[in-house]
Parts: sequence; C-alpha cells; structure tokens
Amino acid sequence: MISSVLLLASCPDGNDNKTPGTPSEKEKTYADFDTWNEWLAHKYNKEFGWDALSGLGSLKAPITHDMLAEEYFFAKGLNAGWNLGNTHDLNNNPRADSGHYEKLLPGVKAAGFNVMRIPVTWGSTATGTGHNTELSEALLDQVEQAVIAAHNAGLVVFINSHHDKAFFNLNLAGASYNASGENGVDFVSYTNRYIAVWTQIAARFKDYGEWLLFESINEPTITDSSGTIRWDGAEPEYHEVINRWNQAFVDTVRESGGNNEKRYLIFKSYAAKLQPSLVPANGFRIPTDPAGEGRLVYSFHLYVPQPLALEGQNANWSSGQSVVFSGPFGQARGAYLVKNIPVFMGETGATFHSQRTGEDSITANKNRILMLNALGAEARKYGIIPCLWDNGEATRNAYANQPNGETFALFRRKAAHDDDFNNWGLPIDHTKVAGGSNVGSTGGNEMAAGNAAYDDPDFGAYTIKAFIEAVNGITSKNDPAFPPKLAEKLGL
Repeated sequence: MISSVLLLASCPDGNDNKTPGTPSEKEKTYADFDTWNEWLAHKYNKEFGWDALSGLGSLKAPITHDMLAEEYFFAKGLNAGWNLGNTHDLNNNPRADSGHYEKLLPGVKAAGFNVMRIPVTWGSTATGTGHNTELSEALLDQVEQAVIAAHNAGLVVFINSHHDKAFFNLNLAGASYNASGENGVDFVSYTNRYIAVWTQIAARFKDYGEWLLFESINEPTITDSSGTIRWDGAEPEYHEVINRWNQAFVDTVRESGGNNEKRYLIFKSYAAKLQPSLVPANGFRIPTDPAGEGRLVYSFHLYVPQPLALEGQNANWSSGQSVVFSGPFGQARGAYLVKNIPVFMGETGATFHSQRTGEDSITANKNRILMLNALGAEARKYGIIPCLWDNGEATRNAYANQPNGETFALFRRKAAHDDDFNNWGLPIDHTKVAGGSNVGSTGGNEMAAGNAAYDDPDFGAYTIKAFIEAVNGITSKNDPAFPPKLAEKLGL
C-alpha cells in the first residue's frame, strides 16, 4: 500500500512512461515540432487541411461560427498564395488581360495555390476628397467579378488598396500629424478619405463569406525631398499614422455589419516590411479588434536575396542562403504567430532573368528554382503563408538597376504569353512567349535567344513546382526537381 502511494506521488500526471527531461503531451510547445502546422495539429488534435475538401461554402454564406483565423487557415490547409498583379492595380484598364478568369483561376488552383491576392488601385478612378471620396462603381464591379471567379475556382481571396501612395499621402498626413496631432488638416483629410474608401469596399462585400479577407494597405512609404522612396528610417510620426489607419480600417469594417463583423482582416506595417514593426522606437501597434482577439492577420513583403529575386543584378545562390528566409520567418513567428496571429508574406518571388544567355542563364534558372524551393521549405517550417508575385511579365527589357526587369509571370494570361486563350491558366511556356508585353501593358524585349529557357517548354511549370512541392513537404530543401532540359544542361 505504501509503495502504491509513493508510485502515484512520483507520477502526478499518471504518465509513468515519461522519459526524464521529455515534455508530456500537455507540456509541449511549438519548439517541440519540426513545422508550425505539426504544432497546430497537436494543438487542435486534427490534421492540417482537415476541412479543405469541404470547399469554401457558398458565395455569401453567413459567418455563424467563431473559428479564429489561425484555426480557419489550418483547417482549410492554406499555405500557398498567388498575386493577380498588374491587373486591377495601377490603372482602371487592366494591364494584364482580366478576362477568361474561367481558364486562368482554375489553372492557378490546379497548380497547388489556395490563396489569391487581388491588388487594387482605388485612387486611379476615385473622385472627391476627404470623407467625400467616392470610388468608381465600374472598378468595384471589376474587382467583384474577380472575387467571384476566384471563389468559383476554390481560392481564398484577399483584396487591398495598392499603389495608392498619392491617394493616401503618408508624407503630408505624417507631417500634419507631427505638427498638429490628430487635428492636423492633412492628417484628418487623408484619414477621412481612407475611412471613406474602406466604408465603400466593406459595403460592397459585406455579405461575402469568410473566405474573403481585406488587407488594410500595400506598402505605405514616404519620399524624401529628391523624390526617392524611403524604405527604411521613417520618423515615428509616420508609423503612428499607419497605426491609426490600421485601427480605422478595423473599426470601419467591423461597423459595416453583415459578415464584416467577423471577417478576417490583414494589417500592415511601414513599407510592408517586417523589421519596422519590431523596432520599439517606431511604436508600431497591433490594432484593437472590436470582434475580439484572433481575427487579425499580419502581412509583410520580402524579395530576397534582392539581386537574384527582384533586381536580376546577379544570379548568386547557395544552400546556406536560406537564412534570408529562416531569419525573418523566425522573427515573425515570435512577434505574431505565437500570439495566434497568422502571417501572410503578401508578396515574394523570384524574377526570371530573361536577358541572360549561355552558362550564365543556366546558373540563373537553376538558382531561381533552388531559391523558390528554399522559400517554400522554410515557410512550411515556420508557418508563414507566402504569396508569389505575378505581374504578367514573362520577359522584359533592362531598366534602372534591374538588368532583367521585373519578370514575375507564372501563368499564361495574355496574348503575349500564348495567343490561344484556351491555354490560359497553364504555367508559362517560354517557347511560346512572343515578347514582354501586349497592347496596354508595359514595354518589353524578346527573351534572349541564348537563354536556357528559350527552348525549354517545362521551365515555367517546374518553377512553380519547386515552390509548391516544398511548401507541401513533398520535396526537401535544396532538393527540388529540375525540368529535363535544364537537368541535362546541368549534367544531372
């Protein structure tokens, strides 16, 4: 009897098989798991994507449950996003053909993406100032058509305010706030305009289901006296304006009623960069949500290593460089994910080095695939949801500091990609690309004839595959599949 009491006293949780120093199931934290979603599987006692096969529900199904954003994203298996870039952003006439969504978006879904971001430049066609700002009904209609088409394809969607830099003038609003506080004339005027815009967006989409998210803003920045964008080092007053706009965004959407009372909302920090949100001196704040905790989502952008991923200045990549992802992903996990705030990487990707030739292009194309593989693998580990940027440009001429242009097209979606629209929604086939652009888009050059992708119909598909397979754990970091022609050139 005494020995039985002693035995129970030594194992108060009843776990007499527990190895000393090993946490019990109840004691485990995310640090005990290889990936973030394995931790969430433990937390919710369900598998990642357990509710994915049930779809997104009807277009305008009322939000009747109290599932928080973290659990919803986990249940639906969300892990890979795609941007409908250079379409409803920049101007009112889509630069990349926005028609034939019935071909394009099912292709995006079939390739393995489950989230679509729709950038929108509302200021390009708006009228009025301050609280009298009115959005174009035609643009609202265009965006709504894209939202419906995305839902039909089974894609979770978020829409934002994009390239509205002058429309929401942070320079003037911040200087005004610095001089006169919340009564500053320009601060009040631009804040009222911001509220007016989100009031109208919220009203148009208030009945749409939980699968539709709103994102507060794109990349809010200021410019210096020479007109150069300041991506870093903004004074505290500009961060404070962003704080107040984020809060106004949340309050405005919640007050609009309908499904907006519970909708998942995405907030941003200065320049859509992670680091400014982590520096105490900047005073960045997570908005207060009237709906309670757990319905807000944080998003930041990251194109690294910048010379390879964004500017095309060099094609360097090594296996050890994945720290460019693991470093910030770990910081985002510590700042947001552990607080039950999911994290999107709203923009990221790797530009295609279309003007390189010979061995140089073989190296660039190989490293593009390796980089996207590492991005997917590290995102899976840390629980970040990356959204690859696609601006519809398959080949571009050099400009400014970008010798290969911003060439982020992943799918065929305009005549310059493929003159048979029945093929739209398939990955880019570089053997079919006629040039950089078609009418209504930016100018571009033919891809260099000596590029390794010039005669490789599979390079576009394998570029996508490298990311999708890594983010799903099908392939491991540093071990992506290469297209047969490129593999032959690499001697693999």
